[in-house]
Amino acid sequence: MPGRRAWWWRLAALLLLLAGLGLVLAWQAQDRVLRYAIDQAVQASGGRLLVDGARGTLLEGGRIDRLQWREPAGLQADLPDLRLSWRWRSLLQGRLVLRSVSARSLKLAPGTDGSPVSLPVSIALPLPVTIEALRLDNLRIELPGAAPQNFTRVELRGDYAPGRYRIDHLSLRTAWGDARLEGELADTAPFAADAWVQGKLRWQQAQLALKAVGPLADLAVGAALAVPTRTPVPMLQASGRLTMLAPRLLGPVALKASGFTPDLLGLTTMRQGLFEGEGMLNWDNRAPADGIRAQLDLRNRQPAPLDAAGLPLSRARGLLNWRAGQWRIDSLQAMTTGARDWNLSGTLTIDGERTVRLPWLSIPWLQADLQLAGLDAGSLDTRLPAGELSGRLKVDETQFDVDLSDARRGGFSVKAGGRLDGDRLRLDQGQATSWPGLGRAQIQVQGM
Repeated sequence: MPGRRAWWWRLAALLLLLAGLGLVLAWQAQDRVLRYAIDQAVQASGGRLLVDGARGTLLEGGRIDRLQWREPAGLQADLPDLRLSWRWRSLLQGRLVLRSVSARSLKLAPGTDGSPVSLPVSIALPLPVTIEALRLDNLRIELPGAAPQNFTRVELRGDYAPGRYRIDHLSLRTAWGDARLEGELADTAPFAADAWVQGKLRWQQAQLALKAVGPLADLAVGAALAVPTRTPVPMLQASGRLTMLAPRLLGPVALKASGFTPDLLGLTTMRQGLFEGEGMLNWDNRAPADGIRAQLDLRNRQPAPLDAAGLPLSRARGLLNWRAGQWRIDSLQAMTTGARDWNLSGTLTIDGERTVRLPWLSIPWLQADLQLAGLDAGSLDTRLPAGELSGRLKVDETQFDVDLSDARRGGFSVKAGGRLDGDRLRLDQGQATSWPGLGRAQIQVQGM
């Protein structure tokens, strides 16, 4: 009997020794197993997946110096300094749980040759996935023909189950402000999406709320922007369609605004005015770098003359183009204060960041080519005589060219061209007919 016990003890000791040796060998082999798994993934991708400097263990996680995806005429991705850690026990339950994922940057380019980019039939994963914490220092998206979009401090928390992706938290920072997103996305075409975005803009600390619903390639989007630091609170509502990966990223957007003061529109030299109205915004992939275009119909609830630092227009409509702080309005139609019909038309460009100092007031830098019809000069500036002016007015900063007549003064007319030089008026040429008090006398001036 003692000999039999000794035999069992020797066998047990041998088994323990082999088990321990196996654990040591398995531990040492983890790095090779991880690299083998990555090599298999590279081969399965047909050369699209490129992995440099992979190392780590199956139990603790891994690090990759650079991970790239190169698809001919398709998605291009570059992810340097990728670090991952996971919960290996969850794999025994058929789920991948990533405790943390981090990288210095991620660059995405959907296409490089200008050809249309199409979504795949499915983006389903082979097993459920949970991401407990993902962090990117910088995310850069390069859409075809568009200015690159840069995002920083990207953080994500979410999961995938067969049929859908869910984002519990996605936050990021842009040049415009900070945003936070929650939502769900189906894993098969047409990729039904339901997302909610909240943001805080650097501009006037404005608050943004956005809702997007529909297939990923054609989302219905509704947004509301408010400036809670002002009274009354300026509001801007917008609705349109977001067409992902299309040359026209955002379709025409219907706008409705209220409570906007001149300084919110960049007209810092004007202190009076309260605007509301409707419009249609046209936005493509080149915006805002190449400007924003819109058709607007605005009403001014607080018109005031120029000498009161106001805008003497009660209503204006036209085709607006905003670029680099400058407003250009084509096909302009406007009503001056007190007018009942359009009495101002033409083209107007205003740069609210630049100022022109006239002898009696300061106004924003402007260019204008306007037709006047029955306009009362006194409504523009109270220091001007009342009248009923018609004709043409051209202004280019301090250069001017006028051809006007006054129906209230017996056919009085004036033609003049020149410039304002500090507190001096320089006339290159001038002609006045039927000057008040001089009958039908004509006055001509040149080179003054």
